[in-house]
Amino acid sequence: MAPLKILQVCALDTTAETMLQPLLLALQNAGHDVGIACADTGASVKLAAKGFRMHDIPIERRIDWTSNWRTIREITRILKEDGYDAVHVHTPVAAALGRVAAKRAGTKHIVYTAHGFYFHEKMGRMTYQLTYSVEKWLARLATDYLLLKARKIINSPSANALKRIPG
Repeated sequence: MAPLKILQVCALDTTAETMLQPLLLALQNAGHDVGIACADTGASVKLAAKGFRMHDIPIERRIDWTSNWRTIREITRILKEDGYDAVHVHTPVAAALGRVAAKRAGTKHIVYTAHGFYFHEKMGRMTYQLTYSVEKWLARLATDYLLLKARKIINSPSANALKRIPG
């Protein structure tokens, strides 16, 4: 397979440095060109020194329509201008915004690793229903591959419902 240009999207650079670094290095060692879009909290310098193209994008870790829309537009711009073949999203809010941006940009491959879902069974019913519906919609329309990281997530009632989504 030819090397791909892959944009990793997460909320914070510390997530890329601590949780994603083994994946990032494996992709880089396999010959892929890896960029990272996240908020710079100080770890971006270390990641850039390892050869990753860093894109400083403030990503709110909550639903804030104005800020979220700005983030979607910025990720869309990066995907188009830099010609990424794939986007791989992590962390719940960044994952939702990144998938919408990737769909808008026409990115060929959209991958979401669910390290944990934004919605959970202990939420209020209305909030749960809203966030669950958004995730279900994104899974159908803006996700080519959904990877579930932890057995607890894989076996959760929420994930089981998402697994049954046709298409």
